[in-house]
Amino acid sequence: MILFLDFDGVLHPWPCQPDATFSATPRLLAVLKDFPGVDVVVSSSWRLLMHTTAWRQVPEALRARIIGHTPEIRRREHGMSVAKLPPLRHAEVLRYLAESGQPDRPWIALDDDARLFPTDCPNLILCRDGFGEKEAVRLRETLLSIR
Repeated sequence: MILFLDFDGVLHPWPCQPDATFSATPRLLAVLKDFPGVDVVVSSSWRLLMHTTAWRQVPEALRARIIGHTPEIRRREHGMSVAKLPPLRHAEVLRYLAESGQPDRPWIALDDDARLFPTDCPNLILCRDGFGEKEAVRLRETLLSIR
Protein backbone atom coordinates (compact mmCIF):
# COMPACT_ATOMS: atom_id res chain seq x y z
CA MET A 1 0.00 0.00 0.00
CA ILE A 2 1.16 3.50 -0.79
CA LEU A 3 -0.04 6.51 1.17
CA PHE A 4 0.07 9.68 -0.93
CA LEU A 5 0.40 12.49 1.56
CA ASP A 6 -0.40 16.18 1.37
CA PHE A 7 1.07 18.34 4.14
CA ASP A 8 -0.63 21.77 4.16
CA GLY A 9 -4.17 21.43 5.46
CA VAL A 10 -3.56 17.78 6.44
CA LEU A 11 -0.58 17.62 8.81
CA HIS A 12 -0.97 21.24 9.86
CA PRO A 13 -3.50 24.02 9.30
CA TRP A 14 -3.24 26.14 6.17
CA PRO A 15 -2.19 28.88 6.41
CA CYS A 16 0.05 27.65 9.18
CA GLN A 17 1.52 29.40 12.17
CA PRO A 18 5.11 28.32 12.95
CA ASP A 19 4.11 26.68 16.25
CA ALA A 20 1.55 24.46 14.48
CA THR A 21 3.78 23.14 11.69
CA PHE A 22 3.34 19.35 11.36
CA SER A 23 1.15 19.28 14.47
CA ALA A 24 -0.89 16.27 13.22
CA THR A 25 2.20 14.20 12.38
CA PRO A 26 2.19 12.28 15.72
CA ARG A 27 -1.39 11.12 15.04
CA LEU A 28 -0.44 9.91 11.54
CA LEU A 29 2.70 8.15 12.77
CA ALA A 30 0.68 6.45 15.52
CA VAL A 31 -1.51 4.87 12.83
CA LEU A 32 1.39 4.00 10.53
CA LYS A 33 3.45 2.30 13.25
CA ASP A 34 1.05 -0.65 13.05
CA PHE A 35 1.49 -0.85 9.27
CA PRO A 36 5.21 -1.08 8.46
CA GLY A 37 4.44 -2.15 4.87
CA VAL A 38 2.80 1.16 4.03
CA ASP A 39 5.11 3.38 2.00
CA VAL A 40 4.64 7.15 2.10
CA VAL A 41 4.93 9.22 -1.07
CA VAL A 42 4.75 13.01 -0.83
CA SER A 43 2.04 14.47 -3.04
CA SER A 44 2.17 17.86 -1.32
CA SER A 45 3.68 20.92 -2.96
CA TRP A 46 6.36 20.43 -0.28
CA ARG A 47 7.80 17.80 -2.65
CA LEU A 48 9.32 20.70 -4.54
CA LEU A 49 11.26 21.67 -1.38
CA MET A 50 12.86 18.27 -0.72
CA HIS A 51 16.32 19.56 -1.58
CA THR A 52 16.10 22.79 0.41
CA THR A 53 16.61 23.71 4.05
CA ALA A 54 12.80 24.03 4.42
CA TRP A 55 12.61 20.23 4.18
CA ARG A 56 14.30 20.01 7.60
CA GLN A 57 10.98 21.14 9.12
CA VAL A 58 9.50 17.74 8.23
CA PRO A 59 9.81 15.56 11.34
CA GLU A 60 12.56 12.95 11.02
CA ALA A 61 10.21 10.08 11.90
CA LEU A 62 8.01 11.04 8.95
CA ARG A 63 10.98 11.56 6.60
CA ALA A 64 12.10 8.02 7.46
CA ARG A 65 8.81 6.64 6.03
CA ILE A 66 8.99 8.61 2.76
CA ILE A 67 10.10 6.66 -0.31
CA GLY A 68 9.53 9.34 -2.93
CA HIS A 69 7.29 12.04 -4.31
CA THR A 70 4.82 12.45 -7.11
CA PRO A 71 5.98 14.11 -10.32
CA GLU A 72 4.96 17.66 -11.04
CA ILE A 73 2.53 17.82 -13.93
CA ARG A 74 2.36 21.27 -15.42
CA ARG A 75 -0.83 22.59 -16.99
CA ARG A 76 0.78 23.17 -20.35
CA GLU A 77 1.71 19.47 -20.56
CA HIS A 78 -1.95 18.75 -21.10
CA GLY A 79 -2.42 21.46 -23.71
CA MET A 80 -5.67 22.34 -21.98
CA SER A 81 -7.12 25.32 -20.24
CA VAL A 82 -7.24 25.16 -16.46
CA ALA A 83 -11.01 24.58 -16.64
CA LYS A 84 -10.53 21.41 -18.72
CA LEU A 85 -7.69 19.91 -16.69
CA PRO A 86 -8.22 16.49 -15.16
CA PRO A 87 -7.97 16.44 -11.35
CA LEU A 88 -4.28 17.26 -11.11
CA ARG A 89 -3.15 15.51 -7.93
CA HIS A 90 -4.90 12.32 -9.02
CA ALA A 91 -3.09 12.52 -12.37
CA GLU A 92 0.22 12.94 -10.51
CA VAL A 93 -0.54 9.88 -8.35
CA LEU A 94 -1.33 7.78 -11.40
CA ARG A 95 1.83 8.96 -13.14
CA TYR A 96 3.91 8.08 -10.07
CA LEU A 97 2.42 4.59 -9.99
CA ALA A 98 3.03 4.07 -13.71
CA GLU A 99 6.58 5.46 -13.70
CA SER A 100 7.54 3.42 -10.63
CA GLY A 101 6.27 0.22 -12.24
CA GLN A 102 3.45 -0.22 -9.71
CA PRO A 103 0.27 0.65 -11.63
CA ASP A 104 -1.80 -1.92 -9.73
CA ARG A 105 -0.43 -1.29 -6.23
CA PRO A 106 -3.17 -0.29 -3.77
CA TRP A 107 -3.04 3.32 -2.65
CA ILE A 108 -4.78 5.88 -0.50
CA ALA A 109 -4.40 9.65 -0.43
CA LEU A 110 -4.72 12.07 2.47
CA ASP A 111 -5.57 15.50 1.09
CA ASP A 112 -7.58 18.56 2.06
CA ASP A 113 -8.66 19.51 -1.49
CA ALA A 114 -11.27 17.28 -3.12
CA ARG A 115 -10.98 19.25 -6.38
CA LEU A 116 -7.61 17.60 -7.02
CA PHE A 117 -9.25 14.15 -7.31
CA PRO A 118 -12.20 12.78 -9.28
CA THR A 119 -15.59 13.19 -7.64
CA ASP A 120 -16.20 10.46 -5.06
CA CYS A 121 -12.66 9.07 -5.46
CA PRO A 122 -12.62 5.92 -3.28
CA ASN A 123 -8.88 6.29 -2.67
CA LEU A 124 -9.20 9.74 -1.07
CA ILE A 125 -9.54 10.39 2.62
CA LEU A 126 -10.55 14.02 2.63
CA CYS A 127 -9.07 15.97 5.54
CA ARG A 128 -11.17 19.14 5.44
CA ASP A 129 -10.11 20.14 8.96
CA GLY A 130 -6.76 18.40 9.00
CA PHE A 131 -5.81 14.84 9.92
CA GLY A 132 -7.97 14.47 13.00
CA GLU A 133 -9.26 11.50 14.96
CA LYS A 134 -12.03 10.76 12.44
CA GLU A 135 -9.51 10.62 9.58
CA ALA A 136 -7.13 8.49 11.67
CA VAL A 137 -9.89 5.94 12.31
CA ARG A 138 -10.82 5.87 8.61
CA LEU A 139 -7.17 5.41 7.58
CA ARG A 140 -6.68 2.59 10.10
CA GLU A 141 -9.86 0.84 8.93
CA THR A 142 -8.82 1.18 5.30
CA LEU A 143 -5.35 -0.22 5.98
CA LEU A 144 -6.80 -3.12 7.99
CA SER A 145 -9.20 -3.98 5.17
CA ILE A 146 -6.30 -4.34 2.72
CA ARG A 147 -4.01 -6.48 4.89
